[in-house]
Formats: sequence, structure tokens, C-alpha cells
Amino acid sequence: MQDTVTTSALLDPSHSSVSTQDNSSTGGHTSSTSPQLSKPSITPVPAKSRNPHPRANIRRMRRIIAEDPEWSLAIVPLLTELCIQHIIRNFQKNPILKQMLPEHQQKVLNHLSPDLPLAVTANLIDSENYWLRCCMHRWPVCHVAHHGGSWKRMFFERHLENLLKHFIPGTTDPAVILDLLPLCRNYVRRVHVDQFLPPVQLPAQLRPGDQSDSGSEGEMEEPTVDHYQLGDLVAGLSHLEELDLVYDVKDCGMNFEWNLFLFTYRDCLSLAAAIKACHTLKDGGKQLLEGMSDNKTLLEFDLRLSDVAQESEYLIGQALYANREAARQRALNPSHFMSTITANGPENSVG
Repeated sequence: MQDTVTTSALLDPSHSSVSTQDNSSTGGHTSSTSPQLSKPSITPVPAKSRNPHPRANIRRMRRIIAEDPEWSLAIVPLLTELCIQHIIRNFQKNPILKQMLPEHQQKVLNHLSPDLPLAVTANLIDSENYWLRCCMHRWPVCHVAHHGGSWKRMFFERHLENLLKHFIPGTTDPAVILDLLPLCRNYVRRVHVDQFLPPVQLPAQLRPGDQSDSGSEGEMEEPTVDHYQLGDLVAGLSHLEELDLVYDVKDCGMNFEWNLFLFTYRDCLSLAAAIKACHTLKDGGKQLLEGMSDNKTLLEFDLRLSDVAQESEYLIGQALYANREAARQRALNPSHFMSTITANGPENSVG
């Protein structure tokens, strides 16, 4: 029987350790009755009793050694979670939201980036939490109470106001504002712009053929200083209720010029046409009174096509009457048209 085991071990070395372990477990030594056959060199496998600590050689104890060093036995995520992660990563290319369950929608909204294009999110996302994150991402100080308590309304109103403040006629592409109007027309109720930039003034150029034979300078072209025309803006905002505009330039510093603060005739026509075309504005009688409190030159104000309340209209009429009376007194006073020496007489002249 021992001869059979030894011969099989030689023929199949893979079974040598098994044969040796079997013999060692019986307590005997393997011997061959045939002296012609040499004994094979077999490395005995240590028995369990020789290794009291199984974790000492964990690599030998493992049955499977993974080639991936990051391989683990972690639980595979649910298919629902994998789908939500895929929707979040590809939301800009393929926005899917309304077709999902409410709890899944909330998970998607909580992980969407606030920098997504407005063309994707404006008319699709109504969640106030998402627009809250968008507002806090852009502006450190937010007063949502000034915008009706709506974060979405606040975002679009401030975003539109920022574009208007930095719009330079003749330089900025008008499509920047025109492309935004279809996206924000249902959410903007109030526009407050405290700065309107004039066009960039280039050096004046001589008109061709205007230079005289004597070499004197011809007529110079006056640069236009008209501001942004409000017609397209008002026409694109169907729910506009308040329009607060200041034709001013902030932080001009050493570049100060009086031309930066001009309110041109064309600006006046544009503002009048915009107010006339916007039928959703609230009663602006109080705002008109505030603006006329320091005005001493306005003599006529046509309010026939406006929705100013009767009380406000009466107060505006009183302000105009005071201006007309002051103008009449100035017209009757001859000193208004004379120099100081002529009005006082030679004997009262200074010096």
C-alpha cells in the first residue's frame, strides 16, 4: 500500500502534499520497498496545530486574492441611487425632473449645481431651496423681504438689475438682456437700477469736407450720450409693477465728467414711452411727489393717460402751481435779467 502512494506522488506532484499530510496524520514515515526509486523532495504543509494564530499569514490563508487593490465586499448601491446620480451628472444635457417621484426630485435638487445655465433651470425648477442656494452663491447679503419673500423672484430681479447696471450702449451686446427676458418675464415684479452707464466716448473726429481753407478746425461731431433704451425691456416684462431708475454713474473717481450724469432728450422720450407702454405699473403718485419735492423748474405735467390716484394728482398740481408762481415772480422782477451793478444802481455798486 505504501508503494502505491509513493508512485502516485511521483507521477502527479500536485498530490504530493496531500499524500505526505495523510501519512503524517497517521504518525508513520513514508518508506519505499523499492531501493531503485529515489525519494522526492516534498515540502510539508504546516498543520493547523503548528500555527496557533491564523492571521499571522493572511495571504496564505486567503482562498481568493483580488488583482484590484481597491476591491472590497461593499454593498452595491441601489439601482434607484445609481439612476439619480446619473441624472444629476447629465442634468444640463438631459434635464429630467417632473417625471420623477417627489422624494427623488428632492434628492436631485439638493445636489444640482447653482451654476447651471438659466435656459435649463428658469422654467423647470420652482423649488425655493434651490434658488436660495443660487442667491447665496452669488451674493453674500440677501434681503428676500424686498422681493416679496420669493428667492426665485429675488434671483431674477437682481440678475437683471446687474446686467442693466453694467450695460454700455454701443459696446455691450443687446442680446445679453433680450435673451434673458423670456426666462424671467414671469418672475420679475420690480426693477431697481441705481446706475446707467453712458456710451464710451471716443475722440471726436472731423467731418469730411468741413475744414476751411484757412486751416481752422471744422465742425466736430458730438458723441452721443444716450443711455439704454427701455422699450424692449418693458415690453418683455409682463408682470412689472415697479420701475426705479437713477441715471447716475457710481465710483467714477478721477474719470469724473459732467457728461456722465446727463439725462438727454432721447432718454426722456424713451422713459416716457416705456411708462406709457407698461400697463401693469402701480400708482406712482407718491414717487412723483418725492421726485418733485426739490424741483423748482417743472411747469407742466400731463397726467391724462396715467393711473395716478386723485389725491396724488392734486398734490402734484399744487407743486406745479408753486413752480409757476415762482416763475411768474421771477419774470416780474427786472433784477432777474440785470447784472448786479445795473439792478442796484451806480451808487450801490460794490467797490
